[in-house]
Amino acid sequence: MFPPEKVTTSKRPDITVYSPSDKQGIIIELTVPAEENLAQANLRKKMNYEDLIQEGQEAGWELKYFPVEVGSRGFTNNTLRNCFSFKFFGLTNKETKKALDTVARTALRAIYTLWLARNNRHFVNWELVNRPYMRPLDLSKVE
Repeated sequence: MFPPEKVTTSKRPDITVYSPSDKQGIIIELTVPAEENLAQANLRKKMNYEDLIQEGQEAGWELKYFPVEVGSRGFTNNTLRNCFSFKFFGLTNKETKKALDTVARTALRAIYTLWLARNNRHFVNWELVNRPYMRPLDLSKVE
C-alpha cells in the first residue's frame, strides 16, 4: 500500500516501491486480460489510479505509475517493457528480455493450469515457477 501517513486511500496497487526520505515512488498495477482487451485494460487502470497519483503529487511526492498488462495467452506489450527498462530498476536489455520471456511463459503456464483444472472441484494453488532471485534495489540511484 502507498504510505497511509502520506496519502489516505483504499486503493491497493499490486506493487508499491517508495523512498520516504526522497519522497519518490513507483506504483505498478498488473492486469491479465485477454489479448484483444489490452488497450481497454490499460485505460481502465490509468483512470482507476489517477486520483491516487494526483494526491501523492499534491503531497509532495514524485510518483511514476505503470499500469502493465500481460495477455492471458502470454503476450507482453510495451507497458511491461517500459516498466522493466525504467531507470529505477536498472535492468539491461538482456535482463529485460529475459524477464519478459519469463512473464510470458508464466502467463501461458497459468492459463494452461487453469484450463486443466477447469473440472477439478479440489483445485488448489500449484506453484507454477520457482521464485527467481531478485537483486535488492539501490534507491540511492534514483534521480
